Amino acid sequence: MVPVDVDAKANRDLTEKYGVRALPTFVMVGGDGAVIDAWVGYGGPEAWGESLTQATADRAPVVEKRARFARRPDVATGRCLARVAEARGDLKRAVALLDTLAILDPDGAAAHRARAVGIMSWGLGMGLFQPDEVFATARKVLDDPHHTPQQILDITGQLQDVAARAGDSSLLVPFLEAAMRETAGSDDPQVVARRQDLAPAHALLVEKDAAKAVRLKRASLPEGWEQDSSQLNGYAWWCAQNGVDLAAAEELAARAAGMTDDPKEKANILDTLAEVQFRAGKAADALATERRALELQPDSDYLKKQVSRFAEAAGDQPAAGGSE
Repeated sequence: MVPVDVDAKANRDLTEKYGVRALPTFVMVGGDGAVIDAWVGYGGPEAWGESLTQATADRAPVVEKRARFARRPDVATGRCLARVAEARGDLKRAVALLDTLAILDPDGAAAHRARAVGIMSWGLGMGLFQPDEVFATARKVLDDPHHTPQQILDITGQLQDVAARAGDSSLLVPFLEAAMRETAGSDDPQVVARRQDLAPAHALLVEKDAAKAVRLKRASLPEGWEQDSSQLNGYAWWCAQNGVDLAAAEELAARAAGMTDDPKEKANILDTLAEVQFRAGKAADALATERRALELQPDSDYLKKQVSRFAEAAGDQPAAGGSE
């Protein structure tokens, strides 16, 4: 077993040798150095132990497993190949394998597709998938009579960012309804915690109660959050995304920006502040704030696009070099 080291040089070496793309990644190799299995994430002792059990059940090299699967597909081999593809960052291959597994293993299709939703959500930021693709797979999980409440809870949490990228929060409604309904009354601490995470979105999108959503969101934040720039920024960004509590969010984001001298962190917070101002109808203020962010990170293409966006809304032009 080769756990990925935290040492930068060791990580570069392992990335080149085993195709590691994320931390933590575990790679099982044979005595000849051939890769037998690989997987991303720890997930706690039980989940890691299950991954190890699956890896040790078949110690054939991955090359041999691929040839075997091509000749005669089977579920166990397909799971291994999907894990390895994910660990190596070949997310499209991983999802394609999981699609095949959903056909080979109808009773376990919901589990395979729920895993695919997580992988696709990860790949969304890399431009590998589109939001409609992720939601199409997620709907198959929701419609599958064999799905579990935990699977719906998990994918609903992942879909929040996907819906934000799609610019359509209403896509979350059926998933929020099912997740909260199917896990009601659970005393599992992890389920309770996940329900608390989803409760603000449920209040906002399903119950249509913005004031309740704000109360729940604030209540979910850790003690001392108002003195933590990262927590302040996160709350302000949530407000901007959902168009709620914008006056308070502007004040909190401005406070957060004043709490750090790190250029990258300050630019990130100023971008949040600008987004809050824009959502509050203050396009000129948003433009001025975003230009301050760009001064701190002049090579950021994202910030340049934001400046252009706010300049257009404000009827102004970006500062020299701001959108070039």
